[in-house]
Amino acid sequence: MRQSGIRTLCQRRVAQWLVDSELTSDPFDSYGLDDDSLPAPVHPDHPLAERKPPAEAWDAFALSAGDKAALGPEHVSACRGYGSVSASRLPPRLHWPAAWIAKVCDQPVAPWWAAGQRGLHGDLQRMIRHQFGRQAAAPSSVAEEAWRYLFRAWSASGEHDMRAHDLEAEIRRMGWSAAAVRAWSHLLSPHLTVRRPIPRTKPPSRCADIQCDEIVHVEIEYPKTQVRFALPDEYLALATSEIRRNLEIGIDLATELMGSEGLPIPAIERDPQLAGDDFYRTYGIAALFFIQIALLERLIAKDAALARREASVWRESSALFSRLRIWAAGRSDLLSPADAAEVLLGLGDAAFWDAHAQRDLLFSLSRRWGGLPDRLRNRLEKRLLRGPPQRREKESIRGYRARKARFTLGRLIWLRDQGCAFGFDLEAKLAELRARAPSWRDEYASSAARSFEGRSGRVGRDLSTRGLETEPLATIFLRAAQVGGHDYDRMEER
Repeated sequence: MRQSGIRTLCQRRVAQWLVDSELTSDPFDSYGLDDDSLPAPVHPDHPLAERKPPAEAWDAFALSAGDKAALGPEHVSACRGYGSVSASRLPPRLHWPAAWIAKVCDQPVAPWWAAGQRGLHGDLQRMIRHQFGRQAAAPSSVAEEAWRYLFRAWSASGEHDMRAHDLEAEIRRMGWSAAAVRAWSHLLSPHLTVRRPIPRTKPPSRCADIQCDEIVHVEIEYPKTQVRFALPDEYLALATSEIRRNLEIGIDLATELMGSEGLPIPAIERDPQLAGDDFYRTYGIAALFFIQIALLERLIAKDAALARREASVWRESSALFSRLRIWAAGRSDLLSPADAAEVLLGLGDAAFWDAHAQRDLLFSLSRRWGGLPDRLRNRLEKRLLRGPPQRREKESIRGYRARKARFTLGRLIWLRDQGCAFGFDLEAKLAELRARAPSWRDEYASSAARSFEGRSGRVGRDLSTRGLETEPLATIFLRAAQVGGHDYDRMEER
C-alpha cells in the first residue's frame, strides 16, 4: 500500500473513532443560525481537513461597512510615535463582543476557542488579563493556565517576525556584528505554539477535573531557516554562548511541559554503517544541539581556551549538557587527560549509564584511555565494574545482578577490543560476570557502541542467492531462513 493510502486509512480510522466516541461536533450544525450558508460537507478521504465557511457567510468578527464608517483617528495606525508600533483600537461594535469574551474567559471553552484563532487583538488580551487580575484572591484555574500559554505563544510569534532572508539581506549590506549574531540566534530560539487538542472535537465543558491539555495543545517549536549563514570566526565565542542559551530555553520548556528534557539526543559519533536519512539530527532540540557541536568544533580549532571557558558554564544535571561533556572529554585538543577523566568521573549515574549516551562515552574512553593518569584510570575502572544502579521500579535482586553484569560485560569487552588495557585481571572478572548473566554471549559486545539514532528512508532488497543454488533440497529452507531476514541498520531486506 502506498504511503498516501496508509495516511488516508489512518485519517478515516481516527475520524471514525472520534465519531464513535461522540467527541466530535459539527460547529456549523450545532451553533449556526438557521439562515447561515453552510460549507461543503466533510470529504470522506479528508475527514480532518479544515472546512472554510462560504465567502458570503456573515462573520461577526469581520470589519463591517458600519464599522469602517464609525472609525475615528484612534482606530487608525500612525506613521510615528506610540500608535505606529501598536495595534489600533478595536472599533466600537467589536469592543462589545470582546468585552463579553473577557467576562467569560474563566470558562474552558473561551481559551479553547481562542486556540483556533491564531491570535487575538491586544485590547481583548488586556481585558482578559484585567479580568483575571480582579480575581486575584481566587485560586488559579486551568482556564487561566491555558490563557497564559496562549499569551506566551502569541508573544513569541510576534518576536520571531524577522525572517531569515531579511537578516541575510541586512548582513549582506552591513556585515556581521554582535547584534547580527544575536539576531541569528534569535531566529533559532525555541518557543511555544498552541492549538486545539484535536480538530473538530466538542468544546470542553466546565467540570472540576478538567486538565489544561483538554483545552489547548502546547508544543515547542524549534525554528529552522532555509538560509545558510556563514558565521565569521571572530564571532564564534558569542555564537556558542547564544546557542547554549537557546538549548537552555528548550530544556526549560520541555521540563515545564513534559517533566523531562524530551527525546534522547542521537549519538554525536556518527555510525557509518547506518543507512537512510539522519532525520533525527535535524528534528527538535537535536537540530540546535548539532549546530552547537559544529560551532564548538570550529571554536576549539581557533581558540581552545575560549572553548574551555564556554564548557565551564555548561548546565549541571542535564542529560543534554552531560552528553556535551562526554563528547568534550574525548577531545585531546580541548581537555587534558586529567581533566577529561575528572569530567567523566563527575557524570551522574543517569548520564554515565545512559544507553543512548553509551556510544559517545565508549568512544571518548577509548580515545583517552591510554593517556589517563593511573590514579584516575583506576577510578574509572572501579566505576565500570560497579555497574549501573538498581532501577527505582521493582527489579529483583537476581534480575538486577544479571542486568548489571550485561552492561559491564559489554563495555569491558568493547574497550578491550579497542586496545584498552586494564589494571586488574580482566579475564577473571569477565568469567565472574558471565556466571551472573547466563544468557550473555561475547559477540553481543560488538553492539555495545551501536547508535540508537532513528533513520528514515526506503528499505532496499538484496536479491542475491547467497549460495542457495548449491544447497541440498533437504536443508535449503533452513539455510534460506539463516541467510535471509531484515538488516535494520542497513535498511535492507534479504
